[in-house]
Amino acid sequence: MKGNPVELKSRRKLLQTGVAAALLAASGVPVSARTRHGRLRVGLSDFASDLGCGLELDHSLYGAVAGQGAVYDTLTELSADGALKGELAQSWAPSENARVWTFTLRDAVRFHDGVMLSAEVVADAFARHREAQTQASILSTVLNIRAVSRREVRFILDGSNPDFPWYLTDPSLVVTRPAPVGGEAPVGTGLYQFVSGTKGGRVLAQRVPQHYKDGHAGWFEEIELVSLPDDTDRAEALLSGRIDVTHDLLPETLGRFQRDHRFGVRIAPDARYISFECRGRQPTQLKAALDAAISRDQLVSDALGPLGRTAYDHPFPGSAASATSPGFAPHELQSISIGVAPGLGAIGARVVAAFCDQLQAGGTRVRLASSLATADVVARRLPVRPLEDWAWLDWTRYADSGYNNLADTLSVARSTLDPQERTARYARVTSRASEISNIFVPCYVSNAMVYARNLAHSGPVGSDLDLDGARIAERWWRA
Repeated sequence: MKGNPVELKSRRKLLQTGVAAALLAASGVPVSARTRHGRLRVGLSDFASDLGCGLELDHSLYGAVAGQGAVYDTLTELSADGALKGELAQSWAPSENARVWTFTLRDAVRFHDGVMLSAEVVADAFARHREAQTQASILSTVLNIRAVSRREVRFILDGSNPDFPWYLTDPSLVVTRPAPVGGEAPVGTGLYQFVSGTKGGRVLAQRVPQHYKDGHAGWFEEIELVSLPDDTDRAEALLSGRIDVTHDLLPETLGRFQRDHRFGVRIAPDARYISFECRGRQPTQLKAALDAAISRDQLVSDALGPLGRTAYDHPFPGSAASATSPGFAPHELQSISIGVAPGLGAIGARVVAAFCDQLQAGGTRVRLASSLATADVVARRLPVRPLEDWAWLDWTRYADSGYNNLADTLSVARSTLDPQERTARYARVTSRASEISNIFVPCYVSNAMVYARNLAHSGPVGSDLDLDGARIAERWWRA
């Protein structure tokens, strides 16, 4: 699995020096063969909830493509092949116990309005991120962030964590300045500068004249992001030439494009999962009841076909099946309310529909909750993370607080520096999670993007998020 602690430990020195970033910038196509031109038009299945500075905190794919993938940058970046490299950070170094991390910023990086990037700006941005996120978030282990020089920012953690730089690749952790006032456009350090946008509809951005990634990324003069939530609308827009690329198409729609030589299809297996968070006074009993009532294999067959794989209540593929804990006997499900979190997408909605069909076929009355707060079960689409600890951090946001002190167990595993012991500790978490948590995960889902053949790219396609890790505007070009 990518991000194995043993692998991380062995390559840490290379990554700290920034040599990896230089090596990974090279691609199989000579840079001289590429020219910067044209407009990239992307059809997205969701929409940005905020077109102001809130882009950086928007967890939708729309927000990631417009934010991290265009207008903003993060300190570190997950490359298309799953390796870690620097973005705004030129290098980084841990203390002896990996509890203190110091990041050195690239020199002479400016925001789109000309303001120079500095360690103080970065520290301020992360202070705002900490205020905005929950206790079970990526930054929950950070005790202090401060600038130690113009180009050095230091993170002090509550315990050792040799994997910390990986977390800073998350699209919600882009570096921004305070939210603009008076309707001003969001300002970042990314390859593309925000031009205009309509909430929930369309964003237009243009390539900045000069950027530290020149010659390696950013091959379009403009990018246009269009929200098209309906699967049929996205397919028709691609067929008619109104957009160049889309994603999250249903299996039957995807098959139509796979048979059409005018289009290319890239599939990243097991890139995300659909979870059902069980709530109420007895969430673990409710989860056990779902485990008894739902046929996971049938759910995958009905909803996903070749785009899905059966899961057994773990946030990452490869975990073995685990039986329901004997302490929680399934009870009869007479009625249940379902809440759907934002960003589920067309495929996620198909899974929820198949889930409800199975419950109704078994005699359960299913209704849509009036809000997520009142739902018995909340459905979400979540990404498969490159690290186990990161995956479990996602899990703790929604896991029942009675789950055997999961946060404490993870903290001990995270702080263990010996690779073998660390792996063993995470294995113990994995072996128990599906038995006693309140999170029902029946399936993993593949990411699939479809593009017109007038687009080109080189090398692997990122699988952490749809559309080449949400960085299609950086990594692709017009052929």
